[in-house]
Amino acid sequence: MARQKRTSKALDKLNKRLSGMKSISPALDLGNGLDVATVGASASNLETSVNTYNQDLSLFDKKTNDLNDLEKANNQLSRRILQAVGSAYGFDSSEYEMVGGVRTSERKKPHPKPKGGSANDDASGQAA
Repeated sequence: MARQKRTSKALDKLNKRLSGMKSISPALDLGNGLDVATVGASASNLETSVNTYNQDLSLFDKKTNDLNDLEKANNQLSRRILQAVGSAYGFDSSEYEMVGGVRTSERKKPHPKPKGGSANDDASGQAA
């Protein structure tokens, strides 16, 4: 599943302010570094950072998918090894156990569930 790409409310707000500044005057300078060029450069820097971040997320998603595919392939290889050893030496052999299998004779046997009253019966056996 792809990660959610990021947007920036701060960038949206800054672009609206910049647009308003440009509508007042394309060369508006309010002092203290609050001019159209400086604000535009700051907005551009933030936009570049957000875009780079989103590209990195996409790359990370691809790497995650590649890793998951590799894990699936190796899990299948592991199952094939276990099946091959079981076929060659038997599923109750020591060799089967040596590669990580559970010997047939060592598997837990299922026990039948006791038949009885419903879950609403109290401890004395009387229905509530």
